[in-house]
Amino acid sequence: TIPAQPGDSNVYYRVRAEDRVGNVFVEDDGGISYQYTVQGSSSKAITVQPGQNVQVNVADQIPTLKVTITLTVTTPIELQVTQLPSNPGGTPPPGTAALGIFMQINANESISLDARIRLFYDDSQVQAQNLNETTLIPYYWDGTAWVGLESVTRDTQANWVEGTVHHFSL
Repeated sequence: TIPAQPGDSNVYYRVRAEDRVGNVFVEDDGGISYQYTVQGSSSKAITVQPGQNVQVNVADQIPTLKVTITLTVTTPIELQVTQLPSNPGGTPPPGTAALGIFMQINANESISLDARIRLFYDDSQVQAQNLNETTLIPYYWDGTAWVGLESVTRDTQANWVEGTVHHFSL
């Protein structure tokens, strides 16, 4: 597991493996291929303890990112939540516009889950993009296209929209 890193930093790493007879292999490709950049200026690691419908209020860690995550986990996991300054993917799907809330969530474990992501917004964000609150849909970037979250619900009085994801990026 690579520990949480501050935003806008490069992380270089090497892969170490040991086979069944004890041979150790280390690969770092001279630091060329084994690196990644942490995007965004606000990034926090949040430990989620096992439980049913555990609610994580991201704003407790990143005050400018008004998001809650509700999930059920059977083992402790660490979520790396990063507020991104701009759209990390391609153009929004036809007929849609970005509300302007961009984030990245990574987990230190590859797990299957049904997590609810709730995004809070201001009326001014909706008006600035000429959007209709009753049709807001959260999306995630799968590396090639924007994909709408499942089971979307909205509360236009409390100004939030939420949907279900089945994974966090690794």
